[in-house]
Amino acid sequence: TQAARQDNIDAFTRADEAFHTGIAAAAGNTFFASTVDAVRRLQRQVMAIGLAGVAGGSLHVAAGQHEAIAEAIAAGETTRAQALMAEHIDLTARQFQQEIWRRVTPDDIHS
Repeated sequence: TQAARQDNIDAFTRADEAFHTGIAAAAGNTFFASTVDAVRRLQRQVMAIGLAGVAGGSLHVAAGQHEAIAEAIAAGETTRAQALMAEHIDLTARQFQQEIWRRVTPDDIHS
């Protein structure tokens, strides 16, 4: 949240990785852990091609989602935490896809 408030993409990315990796480790869910790893690779690629701060949406939105997920976990509200995490992952994936397609030109498709 602090990194988001400061619009610090690098700090946010590190905190985001730690947040998701920590939840995956605590959940003991290998599928979720592999998904987190795949998304981390995608985020690194996004940073490399210059979509950071654009794809993935607002840092503030993501930070708010992270806070809600953490609160649900802390309260022992498993079903709510799962639903919030699914919503967070879906929104992030849609935002990445929209930004990538927005940047694709007809020449890219025919290459």
